[in-house]
Amino acid sequence: MGRKYNLIKETNGILKSCRFGAYTSRCDRKNIMRILINDLVSLKIAPISIRAINQTHVFALVKYWQKHKLAYRTIRNKLGVLRTCLKIAQSKVVILNNKQLGICNTIKQKSYALPDNIEKHPDMVIYPVTKSIIEFQLYFGLTKTESVCIDLNLATHETGTLTIYRDLATNNKDIIVPIVTTKQQQSIATREQLLTHHARLTDIISKKNLLGLYRANLLFHGLNPSFPYRKYYAKNRLASLLQDVEKKEALYNLQCELGIQSKRQLQELL
Repeated sequence: MGRKYNLIKETNGILKSCRFGAYTSRCDRKNIMRILINDLVSLKIAPISIRAINQTHVFALVKYWQKHKLAYRTIRNKLGVLRTCLKIAQSKVVILNNKQLGICNTIKQKSYALPDNIEKHPDMVIYPVTKSIIEFQLYFGLTKTESVCIDLNLATHETGTLTIYRDLATNNKDIIVPIVTTKQQQSIATREQLLTHHARLTDIISKKNLLGLYRANLLFHGLNPSFPYRKYYAKNRLASLLQDVEKKEALYNLQCELGIQSKRQLQELL
C-alpha cells in the first residue's frame, strides 16, 4: 500500500510540473496514471519509482489489459499517457510502439459515402451548437471529440492556422490546419459567438451532454451521428493540395493535417 501511495504521489508531482493542455486533460492524465498504477500493484510488479518502469512492466500491462478485454483505443490512450508522463519525468526509457507491443485495431472501420447534400447538413439541425460541431469536422477535418472539446483561444492564437494540441488530438501530436477558406473563417466566427467569454464548449456544457445533444439532434433530423464529416474535408483538401504539389507530398501533408497515424486510415477517408 505504501508503494502504491508513493507512486501516485510521485506521478501527480511529475504531471503537475507540466501545465500543458486544458485542466480537464491534465486531470484525465492523473486519473489514467492512477488506474495504471493500480494495475501494476494488482500484477505485483509495481516498481519503486515510476521512472523505473521498463519494457517488462509495459508488456505485462498490455497482456493484463488484453486479458480483461479492454478496447484497442483504451489501451492506446493508457500507453499514450504513460509515454507523456515518462517524457515529462525525463526518463530514458523508450516504450516500444504499439505494433511492437502487439496492439492493433482489429475492428474494421465502416465505409461511408459522402451524401450529395452534405454541405447542407449544418443548416438541417436546430441547435447552433450542433451546427458548429458539424462545421469544424467539415471544414477543418477534426474528429467529433476534437470539434466538441477544442479550446478556440489556444487553437487560433497563430494567425492563419487552427492548432489542435496533442493533449486533445487523437494521435497525441500537435495538429496544424491552415485556414484558407471563407467557410473556415465563418465557422470560427460562429463558434466565437456561441462561446462569448468562454474558451471551450465544455466550459459551458459537459462533454457527455454535448455529445448526447449532438446525437439526439442529428437523429431527430434523420442524420447519422456516427458519420465521419471529416471525410468531406479530406477529399476537398486533397484536391486543393494536388494543385500545388505531387500526390505523395499531398497525401503526406493531408495525413499530418488530419492527425492520422497510418496511410490505411487516410485511405478510408478518401
